[in-house]
Amino acid sequence: MGTNPFYSAVGARIRAIREAAGMTQEEFAAAASMNAAFAGRVERGLQNLSLLTIGRAAIALSVPPAELFRDVQADQSLLRVPSRRKLVRKARAGTAQLPGDGPD
Repeated sequence: MGTNPFYSAVGARIRAIREAAGMTQEEFAAAASMNAAFAGRVERGLQNLSLLTIGRAAIALSVPPAELFRDVQADQSLLRVPSRRKLVRKARAGTAQLPGDGPD
C-alpha cells in the first residue's frame, strides 16, 4: 500500500504528540490497544484509521481526538477517482462518459 498525504500528515501528528509526551511507540501502542507494528504503520502514514482507533489513540495520548488533526490539511487528493474499469463498464452501459470522449 502506498502512502496517502493525509494519512502521512495524521501519522506525523500522532508521532509528534507521542514524542512530546515522552512515550515510546510500544508504550503508545499498548495504551491505545494496538500492536506496535500497527502503531508504526499509523505513524508512517501507511494505515487508514477507524474512528474507534482515532478515539483510542487520543485517549492514549491524553488529547481530544481533534488534536490529532490539528494543522492537517485535507485537499482534493482525498476524493476517490473512479477506476478506469468502472468508467469503461458505465460507458458500455451508456451511463457515463470516459474522460476525453465528451464534446470539444
